[in-house]
Amino acid sequence: ALQNARQAVDQAANDPLVTRYAAAEAARAREALRQAEFAARDDRGRDEVAHRAYVAQQAAAIAVAHAQARHAEARVQQASTERERILLQAR
Repeated sequence: ALQNARQAVDQAANDPLVTRYAAAEAARAREALRQAEFAARDDRGRDEVAHRAYVAQQAAAIAVAHAQARHAEARVQQASTERERILLQAR
C-alpha cells in the first residue's frame, strides 16, 4: 500500500498540469504520504499505515483530477477569448 501511495504521489508531482494548476493539492498529497511513512517507521500497525497510504494515494488522485479540470477550464476560457476576437475581427 505504501509503495502504491509513493508511486501515485510521485506521478502527481511529476505531472506538469499538477505543478501548474494543483500545487496545493499536490502538497497535501505529499504531506499525507509523509504521515504514512512516519506511521510505517514508528511501527504504528499495518492498518494505520494502510489507511494513511490510502489517504495519500487518494490525495494524489484528487490533485491530478483538479489539475485536469482546471486545465480544461483554462482551455475553455482561451477558446472563448479567441472566439470573441474572431467575432470582433469579422465586424
